[in-house]
Amino acid sequence: MDYPYLIGYVYSEEGRSEHFLKATPTNIASFIVKNSPLDVIQITTPLDTAFISTRAGFIDYCADQEFLRNELLPVLIPMQMGDTEPPEVELVPENEMNSMDEEGLDSLEF
Repeated sequence: MDYPYLIGYVYSEEGRSEHFLKATPTNIASFIVKNSPLDVIQITTPLDTAFISTRAGFIDYCADQEFLRNELLPVLIPMQMGDTEPPEVELVPENEMNSMDEEGLDSLEF
């Protein structure tokens, strides 16, 4: 994964909530599972580019199909089936994001 964190948006009856997630397959899977299966989830890069979206607990879009197939689904499916307990979602504190941006985004090639 090229980013130190991702931004997860959860759209529910109460409105939209925003979460800054550590960008690991297990953490992304846990975030998806721990949010209501009836909610809409959109996960973006720090540059606000769409990465993953879900509806009713199912992924309906993923920008990186290789990541989806080889890294995310192998940890997501056991969590969704109840075979694996989803761990606590690791959130990035806002005060750490600036230093992560400087370290992580500066190393990206455009």
